[in-house]
This record gives sequence, C-alpha cells and structure tokens, in this order.
Amino acid sequence: MKNRPIIFIGSLLIIALVVIVVFIIQTNPFGDVGPAHRHDHPEQQQQQEPHMEFGEAMTVYGQACASCHGKFGEGVAGFPSIQNTSLTVDEIKKIIREGKGNMPSFNQIEEPMLTRLADFIKKL
Repeated sequence: MKNRPIIFIGSLLIIALVVIVVFIIQTNPFGDVGPAHRHDHPEQQQQQEPHMEFGEAMTVYGQACASCHGKFGEGVAGFPSIQNTSLTVDEIKKIIREGKGNMPSFNQIEEPMLTRLADFIKKL
C-alpha cells in the first residue's frame, strides 16, 4: 500500500461512487417519473401521472410525516403504520388538522394541499 497510494485512493473513490449510486437508487421510489424518463407511450404516461400529481404532497409528507410514519408509511420505532389505512380521506384530513394521541396537529397545512396530502396517504 505504501508504494501505490494512487491505486488505493482510486479504489476508495470507486467504492464511494458505488455506495452513492446505490443510495440514490434505493431512496428514490418514484425515480422513473421525471421528465427525462417520460416517453410518448400513452400507457406509460397514464401509469406515471398519479405519481406526478402527488409531487408536492410527497414533499409535504416527507417534511411533516415521514419522521414518524416512515418514508413509505410503514411506521417508525413505535409510531403506527399508515399503509393501507381504512380511514377515509376526510378522516385523514381531520387527523392531520387536529392531531390524534401523540400526533400533533398540522393545522398550518391548508387546502388544497391538505386534500392532496390525505389522498397521497390514502394511496400508500
């Protein structure tokens, strides 16, 4: 190793790049919906549009909800899963506005974002 520091550093850089690429791939669940990936095939466009519709709601979810309910609604360390919830969109909106149990209220989230966020949660 003493005689070949360039090879050692190059190897470390390659490993770091591989780790970064794997991390990006695994943390971007809707990575195939960006404009660069859109094609003129109507069936693909129909499949991608629901994800496009939730873009801002996904951001709000990530900022307000994901730390407790998980990136995909799976629940984190004692906090409940919200995947496949039986709650209605109106019930979800009420809980977001007023809070429930240990969950604080998020009354700063106003319409129409509140409805989009509740719709997004319902589809988790």
